[in-house]
Amino acid sequence: MQNKKVLGSIGCVLIIAALSSGCQGDHSDVSKRSSAEAATPTETATATVVVQATTSPLETPVTTPEVKASAAPKAKSISLFVEQIPDFDGSRRGYIVDGHELQTEFLVHKILPLGLFMPETMLRFDLNGETAWGTEDKQNYITIVSANDTTQLPAITGENPTLSKYKEYMGNYRDGEGTVDVFSFVAKEQSYRALIRTNADQRAYLLPLFRDMMGNLQYLEKKAPLVGGVFVKEPNMEDLKDKKQILTEVMRCLEALVSKDKEKFNSTLYYTGEGDRLQYWIDNKNTFRFNELIYEQQPKDSKRVMFYVNYEQMTSEGYYSERTVSIPLLRNKQGEWKVADID
Repeated sequence: MQNKKVLGSIGCVLIIAALSSGCQGDHSDVSKRSSAEAATPTETATATVVVQATTSPLETPVTTPEVKASAAPKAKSISLFVEQIPDFDGSRRGYIVDGHELQTEFLVHKILPLGLFMPETMLRFDLNGETAWGTEDKQNYITIVSANDTTQLPAITGENPTLSKYKEYMGNYRDGEGTVDVFSFVAKEQSYRALIRTNADQRAYLLPLFRDMMGNLQYLEKKAPLVGGVFVKEPNMEDLKDKKQILTEVMRCLEALVSKDKEKFNSTLYYTGEGDRLQYWIDNKNTFRFNELIYEQQPKDSKRVMFYVNYEQMTSEGYYSERTVSIPLLRNKQGEWKVADID
C-alpha cells in the first residue's frame, strides 16, 4: 500500500513536470518571436530565454540549451552598397522575387552619370524633368537627384524601421497616398539623393525590390556618341586562292552588323538557321565601329579561313568598350565561303 502511494506521487510529479516544461517551451517561442518583432534598429541587447527542465526524483536531470534571438542591427550600421558605387562594366543582374528571377536591363539617368538594373516588368519615364524607374502606373518608383536640388523636397517626418539600419537612409515623408523614403549617397565625390516612392498597397512587395535596385546602383560616365561604320584595311591574303570572295563576304557581314540588316547578315552565314543563334548581333541598339581586320594564315590543306576583328562598341545607354571578335569562314557545297561563327 505504501508503494502504491509513492508511485502515485511520482506520477503526479511527472505530469506536472511535463506540463510545466511544455508551457515554458511555448513561452520561449513567443518570447523569441516577440523579441525579434519588437526589437528596433536602435536596440543593442541580445534577448536570451533559458528554459529549465523539471524532473521527478526518479528521473535523470536534463539540461535544456539556451535559446537566443539575435539583436536587430544598430541604426546606421549597414551600408546599402556592398562597396563604393562601381563603374558599369557591361554585366547583367537578376532579382529573385517570390522565388522567381526577374530579368533586368541597365538603364541610365538621362542627365546624371548613374544607372539602375531595372526589371523588364518596369519602365523608365520622365518625372517632372527627372528620370524615374518604376511601375507602369508611375505611382511606385525610384528617382535620383543631385543633392543641390533637394532644397525643394518636403520635410522628412517619419522613418521606416526596416530601413533605419542603412547608413544612407535619412527617413521618409508622406506624398498623397504614398510614402517617399529618402537616401543620401556619394558617387565619384558627388552627393546625390535617391527617393523611393511606394503606395501603401504595393509597399510590402516593392520596397525590398527597390532597395535591391538601389544597392546595385552603378556609375556610367557620359561620352560623346560613337560614329559607327566599317573602317578596316584589306589584310595581306596572298596565300588564299579565293581571297576576293572571302574578303567580300567578311565585309558584307560587318556592314550588316553596322546597319542592322538582318536579311543581308543571314545571307553571309554558313549554317542554315544560324541567324537565330547569332541574332543578338543584329537585335540590339548598339553602335559598332570596326577598325581592324586581321587574317590568320592557315595551312594550305585547311578547310577554314580565320579572321580577327578589332572594334569599338557603344550601347544605347552610352556604355563604351573596345573588343576583339573572331570570324571563321567555311566553304559550302556551292564552293562559296560563308561565315561559320562570330565569337
